[in-house]
Amino acid sequence: MHENGWTAGYWFVGQSYRKRTAYHGAYQGDFLKRVAALFPDRGRVLHLFSGMVDVTIFPGETLDIRPDLRPTYCASTETCEGVPLEL
Repeated sequence: MHENGWTAGYWFVGQSYRKRTAYHGAYQGDFLKRVAALFPDRGRVLHLFSGMVDVTIFPGETLDIRPDLRPTYCASTETCEGVPLEL
């Protein structure tokens, strides 16, 4: 539902979801595909706390404070230092 500049939606995940990775905190099942379906007009997004997000499902840049995860931008989400947010 799109109304007054806001988008709202919900879905049920349940207990039978399957993670595609053993990474703690990773999105479960097809969560990212469902989020992408809510925003079909978004070509690219900034994935905060990205960890090991699969950008082939929902294209975008990644931001994480851990350099070992090889994010597009290695910075704190509190400051987003060095991230071109005006784009």
